[in-house]
Amino acid sequence: MLVYNHFLNILLCYYSFSMIPSTDLHQLIRSLDKKEKAYFKLVSDPHADYVRLFDAIVRQRVYDEAAIKLQFAGDAFLRRFAPVKNYLFHQVLESLVRQYSGTTVDVMIREQLRKAELLLAKGLRKTAHKLLIKARKLALLHDLYLLALQAIALEKMIVRGIETINFRDAMKRLQDEEAMAMQRHQNLSAYIDLDSRIFYLRKMIVVQRSAKDLVPFRDILHDPLLSHENKALSREAKFFFHRIKGICLSLLQEDKKAMLHRKHLVELFATLPAPDAEQVLKQSSALYDLAVSQRAFQGATEALQTVGRITRLAETFPQFMTEKNLSVLFKRATVLETDFLQYFGLFEEGLLRLPMLEKNLKRFAPYMESDLLRITHFNIALIFYGAEQPRKALRWLNGIIHESAQEVAEDVVCFSLLLRIMIHIDLGRDELIPSLTRAAVNYLQKRKRLYKAETLFLDFANQYPSIHSDKMFREICMQQKIKFEKLFRNTLERKAEEYFDFIAWFESKTLGKKFAEVYRGRRG
Repeated sequence: MLVYNHFLNILLCYYSFSMIPSTDLHQLIRSLDKKEKAYFKLVSDPHADYVRLFDAIVRQRVYDEAAIKLQFAGDAFLRRFAPVKNYLFHQVLESLVRQYSGTTVDVMIREQLRKAELLLAKGLRKTAHKLLIKARKLALLHDLYLLALQAIALEKMIVRGIETINFRDAMKRLQDEEAMAMQRHQNLSAYIDLDSRIFYLRKMIVVQRSAKDLVPFRDILHDPLLSHENKALSREAKFFFHRIKGICLSLLQEDKKAMLHRKHLVELFATLPAPDAEQVLKQSSALYDLAVSQRAFQGATEALQTVGRITRLAETFPQFMTEKNLSVLFKRATVLETDFLQYFGLFEEGLLRLPMLEKNLKRFAPYMESDLLRITHFNIALIFYGAEQPRKALRWLNGIIHESAQEVAEDVVCFSLLLRIMIHIDLGRDELIPSLTRAAVNYLQKRKRLYKAETLFLDFANQYPSIHSDKMFREICMQQKIKFEKLFRNTLERKAEEYFDFIAWFESKTLGKKFAEVYRGRRG
């Protein structure tokens, strides 16, 4: 079986013996961007039943098979509805394969392997050998070791039948390259495993706020693979080396060291022989991490400039900018931009930028993970709150709180509940405070991760209904401010300020000043 078609044939074989679940077909079609849909229509018969079904599914945000059957009531193709769905699934996959043929390095290598196999089957060994040499060198240049191993395996078969080649020398060279490729592939896989562990650990808790939370990251940092850069045997492995070190050191609050690794990571992309779409997306990820370090260490100007570098990748590499790839750049830039605007107290500037951010958010939200979407919504709520538009802030907070998506960043929901209480206090809706407080307490008890900052604020919220004068309110706010200052001497507890500046809020109430004024004063 040809290498290029191996995976696709397995996939098609599987689906030929099983019914395509309706949601799978709908999800596949809804995932297509405008160019992918246009290409599918271009290579398809516009009058075919499967194209008519495609058009019907495109129009549905939520798949409703009964509605589609009603739409085609009386049409002969309904008697073959299941086979037509199955065929449509295959045709969409095939159009994607054809559309992206030759557009990335790995696809180009697979095509060369396919051509070499065809030439070998036709008895053209020497020509096939030339293609395999090119494929092998290209695969090794781009750290695509599995493809290199496939090329080497085919080349071993070919050299035995070419009389002009010294078989012993050729086999020795191929065996050496095979051993090297296998070693580097295993080395790269080990770094990918470490990176996957970090991804899993950070999925549920965006901000680590206890010593226990940091233990796994400290353990990862002590892994022998991270002892020195020379442990990474390929450029791709070095990417992971600096990325992992940067994340772990940042979480352990070794910000200077973290930023150095993140700078090295960004610089590595300048060494790429010919970036493809995947490498452009990895570059945007490296810039994202660098911007996070700059926020903590260098200030708003440098951090926002790095955000600009992420968005400019779309202009630098327009040939790779599908709707999905644009969405990746946008979500990273938007999460950072909204975060930096609220973090540095640039609330008025944030209001000016929000219309375009909201427009893009509406466009790319279907491609964003639910946890990143909630973080972005929370940042927007903070911008509105700091700009003295509490009702608009509430609209975004309520969207976070009532969203039913699974596996989200729990801390974002938690602080949305707390900020909602603060806003209702600001608005004088005292009668709602007890029920809002109970809702927050119930959520935190279910989460089983009640930290001191949340407890301290909820103690205040429970006490709030018994406050009967402005003087008493200011005195209690002063006491709470002092308690938070004492609590935040613990650097891990202070991480609650990654979400909201409690001290600034209580100080503003004590002094009768605007929150934004006190907040910016504290940020310096």
